[in-house]
Amino acid sequence: QKVVLGVRTSGLVTLGRQVFSGIGIDIDRDLQALYVEQAAESPRIVLAGQAVGLWGAGEGWPGFTQLAQSPGGSRFLGPSPAQIARIVEKYPLLKAMEVSAGAYPGIERPLPTVGSVNLILVRADFDDLRAAAFIDAMQAAAADMRTALPQAAFSTLANTLASAPSPELLHRAVPRPR
Repeated sequence: QKVVLGVRTSGLVTLGRQVFSGIGIDIDRDLQALYVEQAAESPRIVLAGQAVGLWGAGEGWPGFTQLAQSPGGSRFLGPSPAQIARIVEKYPLLKAMEVSAGAYPGIERPLPTVGSVNLILVRADFDDLRAAAFIDAMQAAAADMRTALPQAAFSTLANTLASAPSPELLHRAVPRPR
């Protein structure tokens, strides 16, 4: 069966390779992976019947939104609990997560999955006061960000702390739990 994976050189396809590899599937050998030049092409290929599925990630992802709102809707598949354990064991930078209920039409309860947390990388000598000001601004804007962009709800200090593979990797200005 053909599955659209996305733009071959994208981080999304890299994530897909890791997730599928974690459960013993090689996307180029075991799936009929389709790659596109532009991400916007992906849902059109599925809607045209040229593929049965679309790999994607996150909440508010445009390709998923387009398919979920299409006539006939869509069905979201995530890894099983056992598969999640295998994936995060093989790729420790991936974390068990869930897509929120209501994130897309058809998701009526939280959907367990795996994913990565995106971070802002700064130089090791980045000024502590500037880093703290940025962190404070992100926290102060959290409610407005969630309203404007629902997937921003994940961007919390608590999730950053929980998702970091090691606290030592975070800038020293990031507040630590007491």
